[in-house]
Amino acid sequence: MQPSLSPKNWFMRLGLVRYLNARPLDFAFQTDTERCTGVTCHPDTPARLVEQLLAGELDAALISSVECFRNADRLAWCDSVGVASESEVQSLLYLRRECDDLDIPVKRIYLDEGSRTTVALVRLLYLRRFGHLPECVSLPPEEIPAMLDADTAGLLIGDAALSMFKSPAGFHFHDLVTWWRSETGLPFVAALWAYPKEKAALFKDGFFESSLEWGLARMDEILARYGEEYRAYLTEALHYRLTAEDRRALAVFSGLLQEKGLL
Repeated sequence: MQPSLSPKNWFMRLGLVRYLNARPLDFAFQTDTERCTGVTCHPDTPARLVEQLLAGELDAALISSVECFRNADRLAWCDSVGVASESEVQSLLYLRRECDDLDIPVKRIYLDEGSRTTVALVRLLYLRRFGHLPECVSLPPEEIPAMLDADTAGLLIGDAALSMFKSPAGFHFHDLVTWWRSETGLPFVAALWAYPKEKAALFKDGFFESSLEWGLARMDEILARYGEEYRAYLTEALHYRLTAEDRRALAVFSGLLQEKGLL
C-alpha cells in the first residue's frame, strides 16, 4: 500500500493553478483521495494563490517562480519539480495583429496577469530588446485580442494562449520561452511549489515528487479528461523534473530581473 501524500495527522490546504500545464503535478491531489487524506484543493490563478499563501490561507501552492524570488524572506520552495520548458512552450505568447510587425516597439501591451512570472518575463525581454517599456495594461485574457491595433501588443498565457497558438485567426506571436532561450541559451521555469519557511519540514521526503510520479504515470487518464490533442504539449513542450540547468535558469532569471529593476 502506498503511503499517504499528506503529512500525518495534519490537514493541508493546497493551492492549485487552473491551467492545464499543471495537471501532471497536481493530478494526484485532485483524484487520489485515498493517498491524499486531509488535503483540500483550492484552484485559482498563480497571482491570487501567492496572495492567499502569504495571507496564511494556504499551506502550500503552485505559484509563479518570480513570486518565490520576491518573497524569499518568507517562502521556501521545492527545487526538484515544477513547470518548465526547454524551448517552444505554446502557452506563453507575445502577440500582435498579423498585419503588424512583431519586432518593432509598441505604445502599449495588454497583459493577462494570471501569471506574474510571465508578466515579468515579457517585460524583461521587451526591455532588453527595445531599451524601454511601453504602458502596460491588465485585461481579462478573452478581451485582449479584440483590443489590439497598430500601436499595441498582447500577452496571453495558459489555456487562452494554447487556443491562440492552435488557431491564430489573424494574429502572429513570439513564443516567450523561445525568445528567452534565444537570449540566454537556457530553459525556463514558470512555476514552483512554495510554502512558508516554517512549514518546510512538512514537505520533505518526496512529497511533491511523489505527486508528480503519480501524474506522469497516468498521462493517458489526464489526456482522456482534457483532450488527446494536448499530448505533445504535456509530454514534449513541458517538463516537470527540474535539472541543474533549470536551477541555473532560475538564478539567471532572478539576476536579470534585479538588474533591470523588475523584481
